[in-house]
Parts: sequence; C-alpha cells; structure tokens
Amino acid sequence: MGRTKRVTVRVFQGYGWEDVLGFPGPAANDCAAYRWFVRWRSANPDVTIRSGADALATGPGPVTKTRPGGTGAIAGSSCYEPVFAFGRALNGNGSNLADIYVEYQIWRSRPVV
Repeated sequence: MGRTKRVTVRVFQGYGWEDVLGFPGPAANDCAAYRWFVRWRSANPDVTIRSGADALATGPGPVTKTRPGGTGAIAGSSCYEPVFAFGRALNGNGSNLADIYVEYQIWRSRPVV
C-alpha cells in the first residue's frame, strides 16, 4: 500500500482546473504503472469544490464526471491525475478562493517476473 501524503490545493473563482503539486503526472502509454486514491475537503464549508480526473491538467477540464461538494473522494490510474476547481460560494459568502485539504495514496505496479 502507498504512503499517505497530505497537501493543500488553492483554487480561485474564474480560474481553470488545478492539479496537486508533487503528484506524478499521467504516464504516457502506461495506464497500469500505478493506481491512486484521493480524499479531499474544502477548508471553507461555504464554498463548493469541483473535482475530477484529467489526462492533462492544463487541458480544457477533466475527462471524468465532476461533482461539486464540500468533501469527496476520487480514484484513477496512471493515465489520469486528480484536479480541482472552484465551485461556488454559498450562503452569501463572498469568497473568491478556497483551500482544499487533499490526502492521497499511490500504489505502484510491480513488474511480472
């Protein structure tokens, strides 16, 4: 099992998708190199977050279905990486940014002998 890592991701209203700093990027032509699991939560309960998995975080957005919320979990293979975006502020909150607490594990494949 992979070691748990904890990071914070900051997202801004009106900006695109943000990836996780230090997370391995998608592996070219090798979707079996590793599997990952991410749990996350918004530091501000009045701001929803969009999450998903993307083949390239600088692209137009995640290729998997995204769901807004205050907490969530996503998983994927080495063909994708987790990405996050600002959802919307609730209850009259004027926030235009949000911090997201992210916890993840990566399981690397072992070569078959």
